Amino acid sequence: MTIEINTDIALLSKFIHLPMTPKNAWWFTKETGEPGLVGPQDWRLVAVLEFDSAALKKLISNADINDRTSADMAYLSPESRRLVAPHGTVAGPWYNPSVFERSPLLQGSFAKIDDSKIFLSLSTM
Repeated sequence: MTIEINTDIALLSKFIHLPMTPKNAWWFTKETGEPGLVGPQDWRLVAVLEFDSAALKKLISNADINDRTSADMAYLSPESRRLVAPHGTVAGPWYNPSVFERSPLLQGSFAKIDDSKIFLSLSTM
């Protein structure tokens, strides 16, 4: 299954809260689960967001670290890994994404890729 990468920041802001406008965004949404196991209404939004480096530093300084580690990159779907690959490697620690949450996307995490980019994953389940 091919995932379409979207770069529309205005559309992205309808799905998640953007505490500041990113310089660039690369993102997709994907239904999750299998019929009968997870409700068909469950889905995930995955993004690489690029900010001014000073703004990203401030964002991260106000974020709480969660219990994920850099090894958790392995749990990511092949589509997520393909999204991240052109931008670098996700570098821990992982942070709670509360600053980005907007119902129904209330679970997930984010981590730095470099001094201006983060990887963000939010889901409805």
